[in-house]
Amino acid sequence: MLKRIRKLPLKWKLILGLILLVVVGIVLQVSAKMFQKPGYVLGKVARSTISEYVTESGKISANSNVPLYSPANGVVDEIFVANGEVVKVGQKLFAIKSTATEQEKSQALATYLAAKSMLDAAQSGALKLQASMFDKWQSFKELAENDTYETADGAPKHENRALAEFHISENQWLAAEKDYKQQQNVIAQAQAAVSSTYALYQATQNATVKATAAGVVANISIGENSVVGVSDPKPLAVISSTATTEAALLLSENDVFKVKEGQLATLDVKPFHSKKYHGTVTRVDAIGTEEKGVVRYTAYIRISDPDGQLRQGMNVDAAINTNNKERVLAIPNAAVKPYKGGRAVRVVGKNGVVEYRTVVTGIRGKDKTEILSGLQENQEFIISLSNEQIKRPSLFGT
Repeated sequence: MLKRIRKLPLKWKLILGLILLVVVGIVLQVSAKMFQKPGYVLGKVARSTISEYVTESGKISANSNVPLYSPANGVVDEIFVANGEVVKVGQKLFAIKSTATEQEKSQALATYLAAKSMLDAAQSGALKLQASMFDKWQSFKELAENDTYETADGAPKHENRALAEFHISENQWLAAEKDYKQQQNVIAQAQAAVSSTYALYQATQNATVKATAAGVVANISIGENSVVGVSDPKPLAVISSTATTEAALLLSENDVFKVKEGQLATLDVKPFHSKKYHGTVTRVDAIGTEEKGVVRYTAYIRISDPDGQLRQGMNVDAAINTNNKERVLAIPNAAVKPYKGGRAVRVVGKNGVVEYRTVVTGIRGKDKTEILSGLQENQEFIISLSNEQIKRPSLFGT
């Protein structure tokens, strides 16, 4: 064998030498692991404060959008705001110049005034009918309470109340009451006519559209000189109210029982990772929604510090603080291991042998887990092993 190697060209001798060095290196490395003693990273059970959180994803909900429509038929004369601008209630947004002719304006005004006169007449008629109703009621009351129709102790004389005189007086009062109630319907119709004709009259006038809610302007659909009308189905703009900005989250069956109204939450809105928003859980659905065999429950968080950056439909990650415990026994989360259907912590036993100690855990925080039983305060445990393999590997990897 050696003779053959000697006869090889120098190039092949170098290659064989390199392969031999690699093999020797691997053997030495595995051999070192075989005899290496496991190193422990130890810790001691100590008392600590633990905060438990439920983390879920969701979206900024759409329950606070206020659409704005044109109150007049005409063209947009001036725009005072832009998308994304924060506005207050009553702030000017758009100016609209009417395109109605003078004749159209006069006709609309006349129609409105006629409707208003009909309302005044209906209200006056209601007062007369009310007076008549009270008069008929008083006459009937006096008749019903006299000795003919009522005893001294106030009991009705039913046999006498069958007389025509009694029924005539009663029916006159009931008819007057019915007339008065029907007049209320006439008034309601007249009021609707006044509102309708007034809106038509206003549609012929120049108008200024103002903010009806505080919030952020969005979805402006017009420009200067755009033609607008009172019957346009699309709003001129939308105000996204910042007063009641909410996030809606979907909770699992395991988490829904932990989340309660009034709990505080921290929110991370996807486009703005550098800023944290804060909020409070306002309500949690009692009835879940099933999708593909999985039941989820919606929880709503009112954001307490909204700003002009938040938009409907934005994705959000929320951490809800569901529990806090002070001065409880705690260890790092990494030290708690699954074991025989429960939980266990590794400890150093006799002769340095690693043993599993069964524990009962409480709440789990971001970094630490509460220990209810199985370990004592100041007791040492293994956080991690520098060589996580308890079994020693052989040269052949078994």
